[in-house]
Amino acid sequence: MTRPDVRPPEGRARRRVRAMPMAATGFGTGSPSRARDGRRGGRRRAAFAAGVLTAATLLTFGGAGTGTAQAAPELCFGRAATVTGTNGTPGDDVIIGTPGHDTIDGLGGDDVICGLGGIDVLVGGPGNDTVHGGAGPDTVVGDSLSLGAAASGGGADTLYGGPGPDDVIGDGYAPHGRATGAGADRLSGGRGPDVLVGDAKGMQASGGGADTLEGDAGDDVLVGDSVAEDGDAYGAGSDVLREGAGSAGAAFGDSVAFVGSATGYGGHDVVDLGEDGGMFAIGDHLTPDGTAVGSGDDMLIGGSAAEMMLVGDSAVGDGTVATAGSDTVFGRGGDDALFGDNADNTAVRAVGTAGGADRLYGGAGADRLDAGPGANLLDGGADTDACGRTASTATDFATHCEDALRPLREAATLSDEVGAAQAAHRARLHGASPSAG
Repeated sequence: MTRPDVRPPEGRARRRVRAMPMAATGFGTGSPSRARDGRRGGRRRAAFAAGVLTAATLLTFGGAGTGTAQAAPELCFGRAATVTGTNGTPGDDVIIGTPGHDTIDGLGGDDVICGLGGIDVLVGGPGNDTVHGGAGPDTVVGDSLSLGAAASGGGADTLYGGPGPDDVIGDGYAPHGRATGAGADRLSGGRGPDVLVGDAKGMQASGGGADTLEGDAGDDVLVGDSVAEDGDAYGAGSDVLREGAGSAGAAFGDSVAFVGSATGYGGHDVVDLGEDGGMFAIGDHLTPDGTAVGSGDDMLIGGSAAEMMLVGDSAVGDGTVATAGSDTVFGRGGDDALFGDNADNTAVRAVGTAGGADRLYGGAGADRLDAGPGANLLDGGADTDACGRTASTATDFATHCEDALRPLREAATLSDEVGAAQAAHRARLHGASPSAG
C-alpha cells in the first residue's frame, strides 16, 4: 500500500487536520480543544533565519515505485531512519515514529526526530536536536521531560510542532517539578493553535536562552523564557517572538507565573504580533497574583487589527511591579491600548511608579496611549487618539494626540472581555500532563 504523502504545502496541498479534543477540567487543569485552523495554503512565512531548512524539507515520504517496486523508505529531514518508533541511542540518531501514538526520547547526541500521525510526545534529549511533531496534537521538547522530578536542558535545538495544536518547549518540561533551560532554541508552531515556550515549563521554572519563536498560522500563545504553574518564574533571555496568521494570539517576552512572582532582568526582546495582530503583547512578565521584578528594553509591534493590550514592561493582576525598562511600542493598525511601562492585566490601566523613557506609536486607528512614569515620546498616528500618563513630574513629547487620556467609560465591560481572554490563554498555557495515549 502506498504510504500517505504528508509533505508541507510546498510539496502538495496540506490536508486539513482536525484537532483531537483534550480533557478540560476547569481553569488550570485542562487544555481546551484547539480546533481552529490557520489559513490554508498561500503565504508561508520563513520559519527562521537564513540557512534553516524550509518547510518543504521537513518531512517527506517516498511515493510508490514503478511496476512492482516497493515504496521508498520514509525520510526525516531528507535522511533515512536509523531508529523507528522507539527511543534513540547515546549517539546521533535519525528517528521516525509510527502512524499511531508515540513516546520517543532521542537520548544523547544530535538527533533528528520526526513524528507521523497520532498524539506524540517527542523529546530530543541532550544535544543539539531537530524535532518535527508531524500531524496531530503533539508535545515536542528540546532536551528533557520529567513527569515526577526536575527537568533541565541547554542544547541549541530546532523544534517544529507541525499541523495541529501543539505544545513546544525549548529545553526542560517538568509538569510536577522544577524546569530549567538556557539553550538558544528555535521553535515553530506550524499550522494550528500552538503553545510555544522558549526555555522551560514546570511547577517552578527558569529560562534565559536567546530564543526565536515563530507562531506561524493559528492563534498561538508564545512565551520567550519560562512558564511556572504553581511557583516563581524567572526569565532573562533576549528573545524574538513572532506571531503568524491569526488574531486571537498572545505573546510574553520573558516569563509567566500563575501563582508566584515573575523575576529576572528580562532580555531585550522583540515581540511581533504579526500582520493580523493578536490580543496581548507583554514585553516582560505576566503574573496575575505575584510581583513582577525586572525589565528589559523591549520592542513590541502590534498588528492591523485591534489589540486589547500592548505593554512595554509587565502586566499584573493583584500583585505589584518593581521596575520598568525603556521600551518601544508600535500599535501598527486598529484601535489599540498601548502602555509604556507596567499595566493591570485585567483593568486595562497603568500601575506602579517605576518608569522608563518609552516611545509609543499608535499607528492607524483610534488608539489609547498611556505613557506611565518617565519622560516619554507619544505619537498617536492617524485618526483620533487619546494620550496621557499616570501621575509623574516628567515631561512627555506628544504629537497626533487629539484627545486627553480619560478613564474608560466602558472599563467594566472591557475588563470582563480582557479577563475572559486572558483566562483562556492561561488555561492553554497550563495544559495537561503530556501523554501519548
